[in-house]
Amino acid sequence: MRLTLPLVLFLTLGGCTGTFERMDAWMGVEKESVVRSLGRQPDAVGQDTLGEWMRWQRQVDGACSDRFTFQNGKVVGYASDCGLWGGWSAPRAPAGQP
Repeated sequence: MRLTLPLVLFLTLGGCTGTFERMDAWMGVEKESVVRSLGRQPDAVGQDTLGEWMRWQRQVDGACSDRFTFQNGKVVGYASDCGLWGGWSAPRAPAGQP
């Protein structure tokens, strides 16, 4: 029982760190490379004040998704609504990008 709290704290911080590292790695990647890396066309696309965005669902029920925002054809934002543990399964940026 004494190890439960430290273990939960470690896993929480590790999940956050993994998420931020994976998100940051996508910055500057070209749009075509994102689509190619994720292996399929986006589930939704749109435009907002930040630029063009594309969203991919991770599960069939749509409960978890990744959204990339593009300006001038390059990633300027990546957001995920998959929660803390979603960072462990976040898509990885292609090697050698941008």
